[in-house]
Formats: sequence, C-alpha cells, structure tokens
Amino acid sequence: DTLSLHDALPILNITLKRLRLLARRLLQMKSNVVKKIYKSNYFPFFVLLILFLLLLSLCGWQGDDIGIRARTEIFHMSIDYYKKMVMGWSSRVIINTFVEVITVNFGLKVWVILTGLVMYLLAYSISKILYTDDEYKRESNFFITFMLLMYPFASMGDAGWVATSVSYLWPLAFGLLSMINIK
Repeated sequence: DTLSLHDALPILNITLKRLRLLARRLLQMKSNVVKKIYKSNYFPFFVLLILFLLLLSLCGWQGDDIGIRARTEIFHMSIDYYKKMVMGWSSRVIINTFVEVITVNFGLKVWVILTGLVMYLLAYSISKILYTDDEYKRESNFFITFMLLMYPFASMGDAGWVATSVSYLWPLAFGLLSMINIK
C-alpha cells in the first residue's frame, strides 16, 4: 500500500519541521564534525540526501517493479530467462538484473538507501561539472538541490520506482560522475 504525493505532503511537512528542529539541535552541539558538515559547501546535498531518504521511504512496489519481481520469483533468474530477455529486450538485461537483485534479494530499504546516495552523487557531479568558483559554491549547491527537488518524482512511480530510478536516475548520476575529470 503506497501513499500518493497528495497524501505524503502533510507527512513531509511535519518531517521538514522535525528536520529543522533536528538541525537546530545538532548545531547547538559542540561537535566539530556537525559544524564542519553544516559549514561545508556540500551541506545542501546532505539535506537533499535526507529529504530523498524520507521521500523514497514512502514509496512502494508499483508498475514494472511488481512485474519484474513476479517474473524473477517464477524463473529464478535462470539462463533461459536471460536468453529470452536478450532476444526481446537486450538493452535492459543489465538494468533489469539490478532491479531483480534489489527487489527480490534486498527489498525496498536497500533501494531507498542506494537511491538516496545516488541522488547525492548526482547533485555532487552536477556541482563539480558546472561550478569551479568556491566563492558562491554553497549558494550554487543550494540552487542545484532546489532544482533537483523541483522534478516531478511522482511520475517515476507510474512505471515503478525501482525500475525507473535504476533505469534512468542511476545511469545519469554515474554518467555525470564519469564526466567530472573530462571537464
């Protein structure tokens, strides 16, 4: 049973209030680590990571996730199954394998953590590619975070959260990461 985005907004609003309160409490602590994280240029991406972990934890199995999971449980990822995939959907063999391993062997919690980290990696890569000036890096990183949060993520649930994120979001993040040194 999954929540719609409309139902999730009040929960996210309460969660954001708790997050702000937690941030205030953490700042009051004498910990140098917390202060370093807060003052870091990459603090906006830490906020993005936390928000995505909260958002993704509200998601459930939908669309292709259910179908891939059912097929995998029936065929047990056999060689015959992969032969059929190659003949019909050769471009998705690798991606579907990741989806199968995540959905059947690990479950949603592992996917939530991995996709949150991938989202952090995406924001970090965009920052490294676009901005070299340290003077406005933190502000630029808040802008990147804001722009990534503007994407209508509810549309990803139509085809399945796991299948869509592994098919599109993960390759984008790793592709941009590989371009950092090219710049």
